[in-house]
Amino acid sequence: MAELLRLTPGQRIVELEAGSGYYAIRFARALGPASPVIAIDDDPSAVADLDRRAAELGLPWLQTRLSTASDPRLPPGAADIVIVADGYAAIEEPYAFFARLAPAISAGGRLAAVALNLDIQLGGMPLDLLRCELEAVGYELEVSYRLVPVDRYLAVFTPPESAVRASAVRACASDGSRSGVAPGR
Repeated sequence: MAELLRLTPGQRIVELEAGSGYYAIRFARALGPASPVIAIDDDPSAVADLDRRAAELGLPWLQTRLSTASDPRLPPGAADIVIVADGYAAIEEPYAFFARLAPAISAGGRLAAVALNLDIQLGGMPLDLLRCELEAVGYELEVSYRLVPVDRYLAVFTPPESAVRASAVRACASDGSRSGVAPGR
């Protein structure tokens, strides 16, 4: 994953819906203290558990933040690479959340999503739906990779240069098409 994302020491990494911090811990170890890593989750107990784990592992450059359903709560320019792995579908208000995330991604930065290419009810996030929702708030797909042995993908997006007006967002249907209804799932 680090190779596909071209991660290098000095980059600022954020993991969204981090849970146990699977990627945050690995990236913090691999890139070292020159690369601050922030793990974000909307579950206070997951954040507290990850704080404890980072301390036990001697990773003070791995920090945590509590998000909300509609806001990652990151300052502008806070991240070079943002990754959401198998957690996108858990974000309750994806249009608002990712619109608010965009200013936090530095110029030249990217958003990467890893998920099973399955229906949400089956624990996945169809790539067509992910792409539709992110494009609705201005992100552009840069590249996607099929990950094996299961039907998983890594999709890398560039953030919008300017905010998309909420009134301009057309929600996506579950098949990844624009439904023209108010945003929401």
